[in-house]
Amino acid sequence: MSISSIFSFTYLIFISFCIYIFQLNYTFIGIYLILSTLTFIVYFIDKRAAIKNKYRISENTLHLLSFLGGWPGALLAQNILRHKSVKQPFKAILWITIFLNCILFLYFIIPNSSIYLDKIL
Repeated sequence: MSISSIFSFTYLIFISFCIYIFQLNYTFIGIYLILSTLTFIVYFIDKRAAIKNKYRISENTLHLLSFLGGWPGALLAQNILRHKSVKQPFKAILWITIFLNCILFLYFIIPNSSIYLDKIL
């Protein structure tokens, strides 16, 4: 298992922990799981299109899905499908979307986190 896959699973466990501790709505974990599954499927479709030299899904769409919360599925797809796993500009932007998604989760979802994040940022 790759480091990025371990990071994805650890983050999903972290979200579950936050839901339990801060008594958040359980739909947050569901949103991450649904968006991750959708993102994985979109990567799969794009990989097949690349192999068959057909119409491709835009990188902006892949990044938007990752930013919205589908990044665990994107990382898993990169490892399993070996799609978009070498192209360095794409990977850098993907990690930026991951970072932004995590920060936004902390900032908007966890009570009083804005106090600490404001000091850091």
